[in-house]
Amino acid sequence: MINDTIHKTTKSVTPTVGTPATFLSFSDRDPGVVVKINSPKSIDIAYVEAVAKPNPNSKDGSYQYGDHIEYEYKVDLTRPGSTYTLRKDGGWRRKGVALNSGCGKVVLGYMEKYYDPSF
Repeated sequence: MINDTIHKTTKSVTPTVGTPATFLSFSDRDPGVVVKINSPKSIDIAYVEAVAKPNPNSKDGSYQYGDHIEYEYKVDLTRPGSTYTLRKDGGWRRKGVALNSGCGKVVLGYMEKYYDPSF
């Protein structure tokens, strides 16, 4: 899937508080932000609220199935986050999740909200 490709090919940036992040699930993506640096290989990342901007191509601002939705992100650096660790493959994963698991992946350097409408 595309999220596996994103995780494998995205070069991670050196995290600082405020670094944007994207949580990768099966085919969806959710925005996040680094809220705490625990060590060079351990950080806390919190979810970021994403609010859909009105659709400029419709009279009422709504979206149709399959439309590309643009979001406004509301970053709050005071929110508590979950701990993610840097793994030997160079990727960040939620603490306690096995390296070969498909879960708990996150990439740093950009934030994106995407909801796959086909599920």
